[in-house]
Amino acid sequence: QVRCWGANEFGQLGDLTTRYRQTPVRVRGLHNEAEIAVGSLHSCARLTTGRVRCWGRNSSGQLGTRTARDRQIPVRVQSLRNVAEIALGSLHSCARLTNGQVRCWGSNEFGQLGIRTARDSRAPVQVRGLRNVAEISLGSQHSCARLSTGQLLCWGRNASGQLGDGTTRNRQNPVEVQFGNVSKPRRFPLEGFDDWNAARITTSFGAYGPYDKTNKKCSYIRFPNRPNSD
Repeated sequence: QVRCWGANEFGQLGDLTTRYRQTPVRVRGLHNEAEIAVGSLHSCARLTTGRVRCWGRNSSGQLGTRTARDRQIPVRVQSLRNVAEIALGSLHSCARLTNGQVRCWGSNEFGQLGIRTARDSRAPVQVRGLRNVAEISLGSQHSCARLSTGQLLCWGRNASGQLGDGTTRNRQNPVEVQFGNVSKPRRFPLEGFDDWNAARITTSFGAYGPYDKTNKKCSYIRFPNRPNSD
């Protein structure tokens, strides 16, 4: 079961009301959930069946229902199957599929859907030029992916350099993070992959990063501990 509490003006608690809740309430109509993710004003759950259900605010189509209607209970994301991981931004959502592809939907003002345009999408669309993805992470208005090779790619808003490509130019398709002279970790296995570079990525949306805690505009990388030389 999933239980939520707090603000609920757009139905993001999933209890069929818009009442604020000071104690946890059960999300209605949700079963067999394997993972949950929370955006600014919407919520999603990945089920054990590989499907995804979302609820809450839908002003930019971030629920993936092909409409802009807010939902007070979970509804199925359209045309999305075989999902292995979900992540939410402020007004957009993404899913990593079991085949290593990524699909995103919702607001695309800064190119955060990765489809080489700035048009919003109310249904999942495939991120262009992205394959063999092992992990995804979303910021408020940008997105990042770690490949099974260890490469990091990001796209979307870049006003503070959060894409890590050496510019402050917004990107509508994935670009590789440039490490420059930063020392890369040695080979380190993670989740079944022989990972030569990054072990884990995260954006600061929903968690504090190394700077700009208020505006959540940074991305950071957590390297694994280096193995002992012996």
